[in-house]
Amino acid sequence: MSGFEETMPGAFFSLYRKALSTAVFPDRWPGAFLLINDTAAALEILNGLKALGVKIAMDDFGTGYSSLGYLNSFPFDKIKIDRSFIGDLSDTEKSGAIVKSVIGLGQSLKMVTTAEGVETSEQAAFLREQGCDQVQGFYFSKPVGAAELSAFISSWNARSILEKMHTDAAA
Repeated sequence: MSGFEETMPGAFFSLYRKALSTAVFPDRWPGAFLLINDTAAALEILNGLKALGVKIAMDDFGTGYSSLGYLNSFPFDKIKIDRSFIGDLSDTEKSGAIVKSVIGLGQSLKMVTTAEGVETSEQAAFLREQGCDQVQGFYFSKPVGAAELSAFISSWNARSILEKMHTDAAA
């Protein structure tokens, strides 16, 4: 075993942190524009990224340029349910039906489902009951910067969040 291999994972993270810190990223990624205007190029890029181990998510599913056709054509690993459907969960039956359907679709396609914009315990409980894999939103935390992330992760306690959800739902 080489010295490099013996220091894994520390050396791994150090190497990639250095590579990322010196990389130049564009202000905006081509995203949906590329999918719409050059599907062959988009497919080549996405497959290349997947070969590198990058996970690909369809963001804002159910709005804008996201479509069922793209789920069939491109190698997505995750569907991110748009926050507009989550925000309407308590107001409309339609939003609940749509969210249930998208979660079921993700499960059938063996894709991770993430709900964006979770702000209440009721929303979190509904999503958990439906089998949503991941949730994000102000209910759990405000956005944090890179400097705050380490402290946030160290102090984050999943049990206290789950207990808070249970307490809030019972109230």
